[in-house]
Amino acid sequence: MSFLVIGITWINHHSLFRQVARVDRRLMLLNLLLLLVIAFLPFPTRVLADYLTGGGSNAHVAAFFYSAVMTLMAVLYALIWWHVTAGGGRLLRTPMDAATVRKSRRGFSGGVLFYLPTLGLSFISAELTLGVQAALAIYYALDPLRR
Repeated sequence: MSFLVIGITWINHHSLFRQVARVDRRLMLLNLLLLLVIAFLPFPTRVLADYLTGGGSNAHVAAFFYSAVMTLMAVLYALIWWHVTAGGGRLLRTPMDAATVRKSRRGFSGGVLFYLPTLGLSFISAELTLGVQAALAIYYALDPLRR
């Protein structure tokens, strides 16, 4: 599972940075934080796998932990996009007008809005949380950056 999520993340990371012409220190730091979360991902995945089958409160906490890591990853992706689109996309290969910047930022921030509810859902149903996480992975595998 973590291999697939990391693979999807790597592909989308590549798609995002293919649009970037220049980097600055803040972008490198945000990217480093994102890569830290990605490298950490196998641990919460393993915790979720270990406790999901047992059910009970441990399964809920494990689902929350996994969801928190995925939410943090979505937040970091959004922060990176907000940063590269600042000033009309000064770091992008092709600058954007203000309306395009707003639209693209809503799109990137939307991921956070889908991951945040999984935090609460994890205490209702760990299994359903895993299903939503899988659906989100499939969505991101379909290259939403092209839209």
